[in-house]
Amino acid sequence: MIELNEGDYIKGIEYYGDRLRHIRGWVDKIHVRPDGYSIAIQCDDSYRGYRGSTVHSTLGTVIKLKPKPRPATRIYE
Repeated sequence: MIELNEGDYIKGIEYYGDRLRHIRGWVDKIHVRPDGYSIAIQCDDSYRGYRGSTVHSTLGTVIKLKPKPRPATRIYE
């Protein structure tokens, strides 16, 4: 597992309906599971931070990206 902290900007794969897609976002929480880990994120997409999702390590590599300012809108408080 790569070293991640809350607020890191990452890229990974999410379930989007019945499909998989690449997503970028800011780490909110990391959940370690027996088969890997899942990361709750605030998405960096067309919803401008109003959408949350989960990135799963079992779907592919999670990549830590260069820092990017996070929108003021937070889903989880």
